[in-house]
Amino acid sequence: MRKCEYCGSLVPDDKNKCDACGAWCAREVEKTAPIPSSAPIVPQPPVDNAKNNIGTASDGKFISNKGVLNSLVIFLVCVFFGMLGLHRFIQGKIFTGILWLITLGLLGIGYFADIVITGVRFLKSLVKN
Repeated sequence: MRKCEYCGSLVPDDKNKCDACGAWCAREVEKTAPIPSSAPIVPQPPVDNAKNNIGTASDGKFISNKGVLNSLVIFLVCVFFGMLGLHRFIQGKIFTGILWLITLGLLGIGYFADIVITGVRFLKSLVKN
């Protein structure tokens, strides 16, 4: 399972579309073995994460805010440019983006509905993280 880039919910590996927000998610790139180099590996001094106020995945303090940030951006774009369908293009919904662009957000009805929907998604991502 992988996380959705837009809302942060889990997406099964066999699907490309998030069930929670409906956005298309990119497949993860398979990692390949690193190319060995002839240069010697020089050990680096340890970094004091507590001093830099950075958490790590192992200490349980690391929280990814990518889903919150993406849903906030989608919400703000929807509020300011929703009549033109820009938020739909960002989410990968090209057909409905063109429809929103031609009809000015389905004559304002779809625009208002999208503000409510993206606002709820943003609040859910805040609660989740």
